[in-house]
Amino acid sequence: MTRPSKNRPAGFYTLYDKITRENTLSYAWILVRANQGGPGIDGGSFFILFLLCFC
Repeated sequence: MTRPSKNRPAGFYTLYDKITRENTLSYAWILVRANQGGPGIDGGSFFILFLLCFC
């Protein structure tokens, strides 16, 4: 188990654990597919995310 970093907010690890759970990621993928990978509220599309993560 890692110690909380002094640079991280107090709830960082709690939030990180929730967003990296398989069921959360699966639901997010369903929403992306329903939106056909189009831009969300932040204007970023799935294609941009793909480029950032895999290129």
